Amino acid sequence: MTRRPPRPPSPSSPGDVRSPCDVSAWRYAIEIIESLGAYPALSATPGTVYPLLARLDKAGLVSTRWSESPGGPPRKYYRLTADGDALLADGAAAWSHLSFAMPDILRKG
Repeated sequence: MTRRPPRPPSPSSPGDVRSPCDVSAWRYAIEIIESLGAYPALSATPGTVYPLLARLDKAGLVSTRWSESPGGPPRKYYRLTADGDALLADGAAAWSHLSFAMPDILRKG
């Protein structure tokens, strides 16, 4: 019997792929890095994240804006565009399907 893959988790579910990197609201890059760092497998350095955010911006997947900082230079903030959100949702669905299938794949060797 073939099992159907589960639906992707809702944004409020604890296993949601989006939660550590949710940029639907404006987020400073360091906030994103710290959120990812809460999950050891996802921890990243600024040297990894900043170039990635620049590529996402160039591709039109995130929007950026500058905002004054309370105690330093202006900060660049990021959030997903509609295209970025759609791509993230597709990736979350693909990950959900893959993670559901992995036990069967590993058992069959």
